[in-house]
Formats: sequence, structure tokens, C-alpha cells
Amino acid sequence: MLDMYDDATGEGSVFGVTFTEGSSSDLFLHVHHIAKAFKEHCKVLFVSSKTCELNLRFFASKLAIRWDQSLLKVLEIGELLGDDLQSSADGICGTITQLSDEFDTILIEDGTVFDALGIDPKEAMKMVERITTSDKKRVLISFSYKCTLYYLLKRQADYDVELKLIGGGFGKDVTGNMAIRRSSLVSLAPERRDVLYLTGERSIKCFPPGHASIFF
Repeated sequence: MLDMYDDATGEGSVFGVTFTEGSSSDLFLHVHHIAKAFKEHCKVLFVSSKTCELNLRFFASKLAIRWDQSLLKVLEIGELLGDDLQSSADGICGTITQLSDEFDTILIEDGTVFDALGIDPKEAMKMVERITTSDKKRVLISFSYKCTLYYLLKRQADYDVELKLIGGGFGKDVTGNMAIRRSSLVSLAPERRDVLYLTGERSIKCFPPGHASIFF
């Protein structure tokens, strides 16, 4: 489905961050990671801020992804917030860390929620460090704006992705561009690769710039 994306991020990469510019969405990347985990019979924790499980299942059904309810848990941030928002916010990182022990892949739909709730970026950093250093779990955290936590995690990530719509995202041949940077073993500067993507009604494609999506 997104072989070129997997190749660009690197087979050994386990921790990535994404940034979506404007009205672009990277939900298809999360669904892609869910599909990969299902194929490998790995358990997934999806930390949701706005997308419910029903929407994920609907998206997956359009792509003919075999759904396995036993391998997925959707945790909505709202479930973790009580009447005392501050004390609840302080406990969110600890709760996610504890729950992650049971899963192989952890997907956080929008990391900017931590910033919006006033959670100390250092606490969120500790959460990610504990998760990623445990049994090489795969972790993907998306951001809808570039907050302090985004920049901190970007420096620690194996790869980062920036998505930008092309032509408003309504083109029949291309939806947008993914600028993928991953840590280099031979240089201090990260390796960069640009990949075009198309999110169609029944398929998601990646293809190199200068080529037509029909051939991929």
C-alpha cells in the first residue's frame, strides 16, 4: 500500500513523528501502521483525540484491510480526563506508558493535545523514551502544529514526515507531498526523500515526483 513510504522511513526505524500542514491529514499513515501490525499479528494502541474506532474501521474497510478487533485498542484522550483537568492531565502520560506495555505498536493521533492540556514537554518526552526503549516498540506521533514537544521529539525520532497538500488536495492524480527525513548512519545531516501520495476512494498510493500515480 505504501511501500515507498516504508522504504523511505527505513526498515529498522521504530520511532517517527509527523507534521500535517494546513488541512492535510495523516490518518492514512496511522491506518497503514495498523494494517502492518495486523498482518504481523501485533497488538496496537491507538491514542485518539478526534477519531473514533468506527471511523478507523470504515477507513480500513474501504482499503480492504482485514480488521482484527482483538489486536486493537482505541484509547480516547477524553476518557482519561476527569473533573479535575489538571490532575488528570498530569496522569495521562503515566497511563499511556503503563498501557503501552501490552502493545507492540503505539500510535498517537495528535501530540499537540499534550501541549493544549498544559502537560510539561519533558514529561511527555519521558513517556516516549520509556515506550521506545521497551522491546523496540513501533511508535508514531502526529502533530497538527509545531509546538515545543514536536521539536524535542523530532530530534529524538528515527524519522520525521511533513505532509503538505498539493492543489488543495482535490487532484485526481495526487493529494500531496511527504517530505521524509531519517537519521543517517554516515552523515550528521538527516537523509531526505520526497514522495507524492494519493488518497483515493479505494486505495492509497505513494510514488516518486515526476511520475504518474497510475503506474504505482
